[in-house]
Amino acid sequence: MLSDAERQALQEMQRHLSVEDPDFVRLFDFPKPRARPARRRRPRLSRLVAEMIAALTIMDPQPLTDSQIAALHALPAPRRRPL
Repeated sequence: MLSDAERQALQEMQRHLSVEDPDFVRLFDFPKPRARPARRRRPRLSRLVAEMIAALTIMDPQPLTDSQIAALHALPAPRRRPL
């Protein structure tokens, strides 16, 4: 942390340097960071949908074969208890 006297001396040196060699000072003049725009909800939702589609694509569900379908139809109906 700079003391007040040191801060004043530094500001004075900066002023003198900017007067003597402005091109040199511009080399170190970085743009200030922009304020972040407010985040909207729509990009989150579209990202979630995209991730779900990607996950389903990666899992690659395979369709049932004819023998698997026939086995499912051949299962007996569940028993019901009389009322």
